[in-house]
Amino acid sequence: MKKAATSCMAVLLALGSAVWAGAIPLASISPDQELIVLLDYGAGHPEPEQIVSAAARGNALPADLGVGDPIRVRYLIPDRKNSLLRALIHADPDGADSRLLRYVVLSYPAGTRLSAVERALRRNPHVLNVERNLEVFSSATTPSDPLFVSGNGSGYYQWGSTSLKLNDAWDWAKGHAYVGVVDQGIDTTHPEFQVFIPAGSSWVFKGGNFRSQFSWDYGFNDNSVDEGEGGYVLGQYAVPGKAGHGTHVAGIIAAAANNAQGVAGACWNCSLLVEKGSSLGRQDNVWVPRSDVTLQISAIYGAVDRGAQVINMSFGLHDSQPNCNTNPNDAFCSVIQYATDRDVVLVAAAGNDGNWPDYPSDDPRVIGVGGIDTNGNLWNTCGPGHTFECGSDTDPNQLMAPAFEVVSTFYRGLPYNASIGCDQSLMTPGWGGYGPCTGTSMSTPYISASAGILRSVNPLLTKENIRSVFLANLNNPPGWNVNYGKGKPDVGASVRSALGKVSNAVLPNRLTPLFSFYRPVGQDYAYTTAPQMVMAMYYGGSGYSPVGPTVGAYPHFPSTSCRTGTCQEPAPTAQVFIFTGERAPYTGAPALLPLYRMSVKGPHGGNPSTSHIDTTYATKTSDLVAFKSGGYELDGIEGYVYQTSVTGAVGLHRLYNSTRDDYAIVPDSQVSAMQAAGYTAPAGLDEVIGYVYPNVDTDGDGLIDGWENLIGTSPTNPDSDCDGLSDGRELLTWPYTDPKVGSC
Repeated sequence: MKKAATSCMAVLLALGSAVWAGAIPLASISPDQELIVLLDYGAGHPEPEQIVSAAARGNALPADLGVGDPIRVRYLIPDRKNSLLRALIHADPDGADSRLLRYVVLSYPAGTRLSAVERALRRNPHVLNVERNLEVFSSATTPSDPLFVSGNGSGYYQWGSTSLKLNDAWDWAKGHAYVGVVDQGIDTTHPEFQVFIPAGSSWVFKGGNFRSQFSWDYGFNDNSVDEGEGGYVLGQYAVPGKAGHGTHVAGIIAAAANNAQGVAGACWNCSLLVEKGSSLGRQDNVWVPRSDVTLQISAIYGAVDRGAQVINMSFGLHDSQPNCNTNPNDAFCSVIQYATDRDVVLVAAAGNDGNWPDYPSDDPRVIGVGGIDTNGNLWNTCGPGHTFECGSDTDPNQLMAPAFEVVSTFYRGLPYNASIGCDQSLMTPGWGGYGPCTGTSMSTPYISASAGILRSVNPLLTKENIRSVFLANLNNPPGWNVNYGKGKPDVGASVRSALGKVSNAVLPNRLTPLFSFYRPVGQDYAYTTAPQMVMAMYYGGSGYSPVGPTVGAYPHFPSTSCRTGTCQEPAPTAQVFIFTGERAPYTGAPALLPLYRMSVKGPHGGNPSTSHIDTTYATKTSDLVAFKSGGYELDGIEGYVYQTSVTGAVGLHRLYNSTRDDYAIVPDSQVSAMQAAGYTAPAGLDEVIGYVYPNVDTDGDGLIDGWENLIGTSPTNPDSDCDGLSDGRELLTWPYTDPKVGSC
């Protein structure tokens, strides 16, 4: 005998009715615990709207469809037509549109004998068809960049990206973190790095990731970080005769991806903060980039102060290494600690002489990176009496990444230093600006970019969390020698780990606070998802103060004073939460749009103050071009917002104060207050630029109500699965646990 929904079902619904009635969960029931049911149409048959409505109220499902006690009911097609249009569609009940609108999906708890439920439903006179829901595994993302997959040998295509399973990672998240590149500069006009190019009196958005406003040349003390730049050295004007190391490293991290040109950076949308820690010196009768400890320390410090979440250091000290245990006041040790206090992920090259690792790669506060070959084994071509640059240094604690004949961007117009294994002649003729290089300088940016993706997926993960995620997802060849290093991370698996699971299914996306601040001196509202960028704003002498409710699950930003237990920084506050990736959070969700941040400094828009700063935000390419024409530069992507409204989300309003020359973005609830302060809809631009979830946490468990409704936990019960851990603790604190796998 078929049975209707029981009181247990009603209790479940009472705890989380929003899951049934409105928002579809991000990832709740495992697909293999779901049945797709086609309802018959016509007199005497229940309509899907009746089924879902009854479930939302906690009532028994009509027509005995509650067999097996489903714990969730949803439409297969969530975009419901109005009643008049539905009637027209159902006039042809055999039509595909009518059938699709009559499907409902019934979800059952783990352990349910689904075959018995399926048989019972097939005998139901109101049911035309029953089928299992099957998990669909997306194919790995393959960008359109021709050198990603072309060529016959390792030096002809980007074998390293597939070795790390980056194309699997890109299926889940492509990354948008702020990554500092401490190196010798880049080819600043290389097409793979261009953000905008001029087009008459306007601009064309190209999507490159080089951020000139966050970059600096510490050798010549100016804002040009081009590797080919000349300058005065001891009173003599010098022009480099060789270049390219920094360009190659930066391209591995974030060359423009999916642009049908050249190569694809490992982190598609990571902002490159290029800190040029070199000047020039003589070698073989030509001027070449040369660095020293002071320049590198300055560059690391600058990257931290500009808000880098990850810093790539493809360099090292080999013979004269500091001992930070016996002399923690060593300058290099101190800058490493400075970055550590800001919780910046530091990544450094092991070295290339097949011996012990360089500093700072062997510092426990740093992720050291050794190199592998195309087979996943240690890169080592060192023979008896080997010379420098012949193989990866080894350390049992380091990670490994591709180092042999890694294809990336080349500096154009100057020869590369062939002594470190770079040879553009290997490339197919006509591929100027690209070529392979070999060394742990190449393996390091792969790990930096991968860390950037993880920091994008969850900006609140600590640097140690990032390391732990990598170590929990290694993919080594059989018989890997653990004395060489921990091994090669599977970046795809690492990204899935950083996303977390709900009901044993990987979350397709996460929400994170959009931290909000106001600077009275410069009269600027600013917002970011990166704690390191908040600290850069705060410590940049700008005087930003928090705005909005506190973020309960994130008590303080990383800083030196907090490390000592006396936090002096502003409390983390956020008016809204936004998504961390571009992947749809649930089937049928509106498209997600990138939330771009742009800024301008100095006198602008009628504000004559030299300390003036304005930060603005956009979700449309046309707005990016308009702001660029007005003097703004693109800082980066902060996250993603809905294009259209959904249940529980609110409008994100972009308002402008012409007296202050200040843009602000606020939720619906703050519009009136902002209007009273002189902020109005900007002329010629959309006021509402997307839809977001407000920072409201009814049960105080750290998960805002919007997120709980998405994943199917209770916004009024801090421990939805009765396992003794709050929902927020389970999904926000690494290592995560599943907030819907418990003992209720």
